[in-house]
Amino acid sequence: MKYIVTGGAGFIGSHLTDSLIQNGDSVIVLDNLLSGFEKNINKDALFYNCDIRNLDSMKDYFKNVDGVFHLAAIARTPWCVEDPILAYQTNVIGTLNVLEACRINSIKRVVMTSSNVIYAAWTPYRSSKEALESLAKVYNTMYGLSVVCLRNSNVYGSRQSELGPSPNVFSALRKSKRDNGFIEISGDGTQSRDFTHVSDIVKGHICAMNTDVIGEFDLCTGINHSLNDVARYFNCDVKYIAERPGDIKHIVQDPRPAEDNLKWKAEITLEEGMKDFFSDVTYQKEKPTFILTVCYRARGSQSFRREQIIKMIDNFKKFFERDNIPYKIVIIEQNDDELFNRGILLNISFLEGEKLLKSPKKYFHMNTDYNFNLDKSFPNEFYDFESGFLDLNRHMQWPVLGAACLFDSESYKKINGFPNDLYGWGGDDWAIYYRIITNHINYKIFETFSNNTGIIIEEAPSIVRDDMHYNSKNIELSGRNDCDTNGLSSCNYTIEKTGEFHDGNNVYHYLVNL
Repeated sequence: MKYIVTGGAGFIGSHLTDSLIQNGDSVIVLDNLLSGFEKNINKDALFYNCDIRNLDSMKDYFKNVDGVFHLAAIARTPWCVEDPILAYQTNVIGTLNVLEACRINSIKRVVMTSSNVIYAAWTPYRSSKEALESLAKVYNTMYGLSVVCLRNSNVYGSRQSELGPSPNVFSALRKSKRDNGFIEISGDGTQSRDFTHVSDIVKGHICAMNTDVIGEFDLCTGINHSLNDVARYFNCDVKYIAERPGDIKHIVQDPRPAEDNLKWKAEITLEEGMKDFFSDVTYQKEKPTFILTVCYRARGSQSFRREQIIKMIDNFKKFFERDNIPYKIVIIEQNDDELFNRGILLNISFLEGEKLLKSPKKYFHMNTDYNFNLDKSFPNEFYDFESGFLDLNRHMQWPVLGAACLFDSESYKKINGFPNDLYGWGGDDWAIYYRIITNHINYKIFETFSNNTGIIIEEAPSIVRDDMHYNSKNIELSGRNDCDTNGLSSCNYTIEKTGEFHDGNNVYHYLVNL
């Protein structure tokens, strides 16, 4: 059989994809990687980076498919409260689009993931799942589409991410223990939920696909555990904090209708499931801060750069703050009329970035005429790229490592940064590329490394640069074997003052003398 799994890069969806492929089925995964990870996706699945909010971009993938598992959602109550527009666009309009794509392509069976939030207080998350179930009824009664909705209880297990806004309860507790040495529980800890292991939830979805039953069914164990019960598995101190407004004390679900109609029953006890949860160290990493390093000078024929950098700062803030990604911007401005020296300025931006944070961080070098594509979500590949240089906008055979790349601190230090004597434009990209290759540092091109293409938008001005003749000279100089002596270790400069964009919080703008 051939199935589509929306949200197949996520926690539950990736486990479901694995099970389907193990059963001999073929799987198409549709995911925009907003909260999922490409590394979760089974290598035998066909993956499309696709947003369910856009019907036209996905409907053709539904051709000649036997069934659809619809799991893609903004599936965290606080996240939906913080961003109800995103919640409804994804959970309601996205669901409508999936159902319409199924109707257009005469899909035989649709299994939709709802939630026990149906039994909780009224929030954007609950109402979006109510809408999902209502849409399922509409498409069944009016269009004859065979649809079943599964109200998952609180699901846990391996691959449960700590990243993004408001991670789910077990992940939040794990992160709190690692970061603080204790876990935080709201209220008195007697509130209770039904916790079901992800492997049981996956089996429930597959059982539902293999029946023609319609309606709504709880997937749960039928046994509630309090958060105080759960806390014992973390073996650390507990700090009790104020109750969250709107939290409901107990959510009780009934597994019997699913047992009778879907021929499914949960099998994994909480004690067994917690062993699996704690065995997974994949997500036990501190979320890095991304530091964007920019160098520029807005004088003479380059005066247009000021407007570019204003636009760039606004773009960066929107791109990172939209997905709650911690970031800093370091702008280094050459404070004289001498020929522009991008190599040393990029080194200075890195050195100043190193002073800002001791916690985990990653860097972007960005030109003022590059911006992030706001139609794209923040790629999880940026988190996953552990070491080396990721070229974000390579032009055919030309690297753009001085203009748009992602890298880590240690890799930049190993190559001693850029040579300090590359003036004008061009050549600096080749210089750092040469150092990366000769020092055997990991180098990848984002367009070939990831399916999430088009993350960078280039808005190069249609002017003739006044220093173009330095390009060929810099390319010649870039091949020198002076990595040990020419770069970060020999970078001399003074900061004269802070610039007009400096706020000392997220934006650091320095005027430097070389």
